Amino acid sequence: GLAIMITDVKMDYNHDDDLEFFKANQDDLVKKYNGKQLVIRECDVIAAFDSVGEAFDYGCKNYGAGNFSIQHCIAGEGAYTCKISTVYSFLCL
Repeated sequence: GLAIMITDVKMDYNHDDDLEFFKANQDDLVKKYNGKQLVIRECDVIAAFDSVGEAFDYGCKNYGAGNFSIQHCIAGEGAYTCKISTVYSFLCL
């Protein structure tokens, strides 16, 4: 998984609802969009792209940074969980 940190943006958008939407519909979404990066807004798939960069650019252009979610559409919990080692965390600082 990938987390994108955006600074200097008012973050009032509820990303938790989008994640719950994805989890509840994951099987059907994977059948339709397997491997794509989904732009999700207000519990609806707005667009699907091959890369996170394309999805992020589209979301920012159309909704503003922080007002949409990006979800990698793959099967299993790995789609929405991320394990980061302490070594990686240190390197990210």
